[in-house]
Amino acid sequence: MFNLFQTVFFSACVSCGLAVLRNVKFNVLPYIFVSASAGSLTFNVINNMGYTFAAGLLAGIVAAICVGVFHRKGLHSYLFIMIPVIYCIGPGGALYKLFFTAFNGDWVAVNTNLVFILKDAIGIWFGILLGTELMNRMCKTKSEEF
Repeated sequence: MFNLFQTVFFSACVSCGLAVLRNVKFNVLPYIFVSASAGSLTFNVINNMGYTFAAGLLAGIVAAICVGVFHRKGLHSYLFIMIPVIYCIGPGGALYKLFFTAFNGDWVAVNTNLVFILKDAIGIWFGILLGTELMNRMCKTKSEEF
């Protein structure tokens, strides 16, 4: 259990660090940290159960809702903050493993990592679309178009 919260904390810190590299103002970092933590917690809990697509989908929805709430308060632009928030739920580790195993010729592991990447990425994509649409309908105001 401690390992889960440690992973969530470090994931949110990485998201904030990458946001700083994108020249995000420091007063926006707490909103990134909260949104990234919520998305990372959702993703890691469900992914540890073995449901990668559902983990990406629900984490995308949670991230979109968190970012949408802060965006509608006028605290930041939508996509500019959404991008750092989803860093911690993206398939970066699987991308590394995919290329590492491809260079070593382990094609079974390449296929395994490719399937994981596709499930995660498509789940995040659908989750962000669904979460954004949900926020648009609930608040009766549109977020930025993408």
